[in-house]
Formats: sequence, C-alpha cells, structure tokens
Amino acid sequence: MTPVRIISALLLIIRFALPVSASDELWSRAINYADPIRADKAATILMETYKRDNVSAETTGMVMVFAWKEQLGDYELVSAVENGKDVTKHEQRRLERVDERDGPSFAHQIFNPDKAAGLTLIPRATTAVVDGYECRIYDFVFKDEWPMGAGKPKPVTEEGTVFIDVENGMPLRLVSRLTEGPDLIVSYEYRMSAASGSDGSWRLKELSMDFVGRMLITRAGGFRMRFNYGEGSS
Repeated sequence: MTPVRIISALLLIIRFALPVSASDELWSRAINYADPIRADKAATILMETYKRDNVSAETTGMVMVFAWKEQLGDYELVSAVENGKDVTKHEQRRLERVDERDGPSFAHQIFNPDKAAGLTLIPRATTAVVDGYECRIYDFVFKDEWPMGAGKPKPVTEEGTVFIDVENGMPLRLVSRLTEGPDLIVSYEYRMSAASGSDGSWRLKELSMDFVGRMLITRAGGFRMRFNYGEGSS
C-alpha cells in the first residue's frame, strides 16, 4: 500500500472513530427536517398512556385523541377515555391549567439546536437499510436536564442510536435509554420512527416511552403515540 493510500485509510478510520460536531453536514440536514415548525403536522394523534403495577402486572391506561387546529397552530384534545370512562372535559380543563410545553415540541431533544452542547455523535463505519432507505448510523451520548418535582432540574445522560437517510438527511429511526440519572429512575427507554410525507417533509409515524421509577413501589408506565395524516396510513 502506498503512503497516500495509508494516509487515506487512516483518515477514513479517524472519520468514523471520532465524535462528529453539530456542524456535520448530514446531521445539520437531519436537524432541519426535525424542526417542529417545518415537520409535517398529523391530522390526529392517538396517545395511549399507561401505568403498570409491578406487583400484580395489572395495567391501567388512558386513550387520548388530539386534532391539529390550524387557527391555533397547535393540537387540541378531542377525547379522553380512562379505563372505559369518558374524562374528556376533566382532561381539557387540566390541560388549560397546566402548560406542559417548554418551547416547540421536538420529537427528541437531540434535535433541539439549543441543546447541541450536550450531544456527542459517533458515526458508525457501516450503514443500514431502514424501510428501504440506506441510512447512516449515529450512536450518541446526550446530557440533558429533566424537571422532576420541586427543585432544580436533574441531570441525566441518555445513550442511543439514530438512523439518518444518507440521500436526504431525514431521521427515520431512533432508540435510546437512560444510563445516568436520579436514583428514583430505575429505567427509561425511548423509541421513534418517522418517514417522508407526501410533500417530502418529515413526519412522525410512532413514538413511545417506557419507564420504571422508585418514587412508589408500583411506579411504572409510559406512553405510545401514533400519528394519522388522513391518507389511510401513517
């Protein structure tokens, strides 16, 4: 092997062995797609929340339907059913009293440019096919803070993997888990899948979270969100 080829090979190894910065071109395109302002808006969102009893394995849950309101520029709760009981009005009043949002709702905070300082991306040397698209694979470590009850937000560290379409930079899949956090969190897992919309914009398909905590001995649960774009498929 000639010196030039040796140097080229070393550069390739370094490229895929070291973390990339937020200025990585493909990642910058992914951030652009995942911007909540530009992302495709689902006509309705079905959200299933649940709590799980760790002792008896009994699960209780609520199904909530949200509809996009163009005039509001936001989603509005249409219905809520908890264990067979209609609790729509109660949940509507609760949502009116409590503003749970902190700025735009990113599908995951790794796509939030304001939190780029806490994100380390490590691209793999190989690609993978997701839903027929060749994807570049990034492993990541993400340091963030989560508000948890009274007091200051608690530092957490999340590790995961995100798959980015190499052709257009669109994020198609993300999985992660919490590796460091407050003692009251036993485990936390996150999953997301997305696709290209009819106009080429980014659209979420499914998003879910599962957690187990120590706050109460039976504290466990999570949510599932499914996005309907009114075209017979998500």
